[in-house]
Amino acid sequence: MLPLSAQCWKQVAAGSAHSLAIKTDGTLWGWGINQSGQAGVGENIIYAPAQIDFDQDWQQVAAGDAHTVAIKTNGTLWIWGSNNYGQLGDGLITPPRPLAQIGSDTTWQQVTTGYFHTVALKSDGTLWAWGANGSGQIGAGTNTLTSPLTQIGVATDWKRVAAGIYMTIALKTDGTLWAWGNNENGQLGNGTNISQNAPIQIGTDTDWAQVDAGFSHVAAIKNDGSLWAWGNNTDGQLGNATNIAETVPVRIGTDNNWRQVATGYQYTVAIKTNGTLWSWGLNYSGQLGNGTIAAQNFPLQVGTLTTWNQISVGIEHSVAIRNTDRLRTWGYNSFGQLGNGSNAGSNFPIAIDCPVSSTDPIAFPNSSLQIMPNPAQNQITVQATALEAADMTFEIRNMLGKIMYARTSISNLQTIDIEQFAPGIYLLIARNEIGQVAKQFVKM
Repeated sequence: MLPLSAQCWKQVAAGSAHSLAIKTDGTLWGWGINQSGQAGVGENIIYAPAQIDFDQDWQQVAAGDAHTVAIKTNGTLWIWGSNNYGQLGDGLITPPRPLAQIGSDTTWQQVTTGYFHTVALKSDGTLWAWGANGSGQIGAGTNTLTSPLTQIGVATDWKRVAAGIYMTIALKTDGTLWAWGNNENGQLGNGTNISQNAPIQIGTDTDWAQVDAGFSHVAAIKNDGSLWAWGNNTDGQLGNATNIAETVPVRIGTDNNWRQVATGYQYTVAIKTNGTLWSWGLNYSGQLGNGTIAAQNFPLQVGTLTTWNQISVGIEHSVAIRNTDRLRTWGYNSFGQLGNGSNAGSNFPIAIDCPVSSTDPIAFPNSSLQIMPNPAQNQITVQATALEAADMTFEIRNMLGKIMYARTSISNLQTIDIEQFAPGIYLLIARNEIGQVAKQFVKM
């Protein structure tokens, strides 16, 4: 039986250098670079999954370069992080913003993020976009930056959408595929290198099932399970055993059992219906997960496991969930985007344990609790500046929820000995009669 602490993840999203995940209990977690607040928590770099808020109704999350967008189970849309191109959709060009709801609509169904733009689908089949638009990636027929939410045309039959770095691609309910935005490498798939600022159909096929857009290439799966790719191919990211770019969809191999494909910066990762994981393309940070740093221009299986369920890739790191709800990450990790408690990268999948969720109401901002240093070896100094009242309790729990330390004190500054703790991730909770604040730290 797998450890209980490993089984809990439902959905993942990899940004440029940060990651988000939703647990099966509906809580939302973030880690990695956080200088614009894109990971949703306090410090500039978060080395291990940290709970973003105390709600348990998160449904889907998408991560861009430095911004994040998510949908709750009630259909509301939420944003946080960088907003220098209006990618948060609040109608303004502002400094980074904390977690906030956009509008009052309760019909949002799916959201995706490019580098500096966001695209979302409503349950009525309408498509909306906002943010940077220099390449026409918004799809509204102009190349003007669009901060408020803008509807793309009048169609009401959009089914699924994926945003690349500077382009967007979407499926309609009739199985047709449409694209717009930057096309310098043929990533729009229409046989040219001419960019488009409004949706254009890719070919005439009506059997497309799933699609994803990377930095300058696209990969898609048809209803028959066949895999197709087009766009830039300098590092073999198309997977057709060449390094030649393609401006129209080309079939990758002859297999008919592909289920999901995800594209990053010059590399691709995919899952077959038998649960096996495959990757190809650029690999200098180990982002292919095959134990090497050698590039690969055709699909190569990653390990022998047959339990892979979901994959998301960023610029140079990958995040995946197995059927057992286990989270695994690999690739570049200078900003903690792997969530393994350090900045050490990995060229093979490593398991990320399931942290303990806190659902208690919080009365103080996350920034009011400081843990120094973090990561730490022998001791930590804890300061809870907002908790002034007497009878304050400091409590440390491990990732199984076991209380490892508890102390009641009238001081809001504490030095705690952790030398005997096993290396790992811990949750420190400071509380008094008013409320509590919690933060994770890493014991090296």
